Amino acid sequence: MNKLLFKEGGQPFYLDDLDFMQSAFADTVKGIVSTYGNVILSGCNVPPPIAIAGHPTTYSWEEGYIAINGEVYRVEEGSFQGGLNANLYWKVVSTEGQKEIYENTSENNVYQYRKVELTDTVTSSDIYVSASSVKSMNDYLMIYEEKEIRTKVSGGIPEDSLSVSFKVFKSNQGFDIVKINFRALKAFSGASSPWVYYDYYEADRKPQIVVRNDNFAAIHTFQLVNGAAYIYDISKQEAIRDFPEGFSYQVQFLVKK
Repeated sequence: MNKLLFKEGGQPFYLDDLDFMQSAFADTVKGIVSTYGNVILSGCNVPPPIAIAGHPTTYSWEEGYIAINGEVYRVEEGSFQGGLNANLYWKVVSTEGQKEIYENTSENNVYQYRKVELTDTVTSSDIYVSASSVKSMNDYLMIYEEKEIRTKVSGGIPEDSLSVSFKVFKSNQGFDIVKINFRALKAFSGASSPWVYYDYYEADRKPQIVVRNDNFAAIHTFQLVNGAAYIYDISKQEAIRDFPEGFSYQVQFLVKK
């Protein structure tokens, strides 16, 4: 970014210098937010409007920050009354204050306050964006919540023979990340494959994209059906029944919501 240089020896200082400093800071902010264009940086939630028959509709919004045309504006909590199903806009509102008396005896405001408000009325001279089209940073950044899924191994398998961890990372990007760890603590075999029951049904019978697989031979996978999973041998097209001690498997995949 540009910066004002300071040197000893009685450096002169003018209003142009203040303008240079202000512009340098504004250019830096513009460069940062230009990646996303017009975007809600935080807050600015708009709850469903309150509509009562025979009365104007009340639209409200929460405080936050929004970037419009490369500038960052504060949004203060507020509300207004308008028509039902109105088109809403985030509009820049400017006011001036802090009057000072100049050397030529004129009186002028020296501060400009700029913020953004929600409205249903704009003109061609206003700076605004459509509330329905502007995106939030949450649309660009993945935010997720880790959830430990409760599991239970099917009957007939000793509880101390298997170690199973089933985690789901629920994201805001239209998919969940599922991570399953399976390890045979003791060797065991049976007439049927051990099932691991779980409380996560979103993945049932859905295609999964495997993004990590610790078994590089890629002959095993998990089949998730009706709240239960078992390890499946792809080459033999059947579930695995015999597990040597130390057999381990870890897989991560995406589940589209």
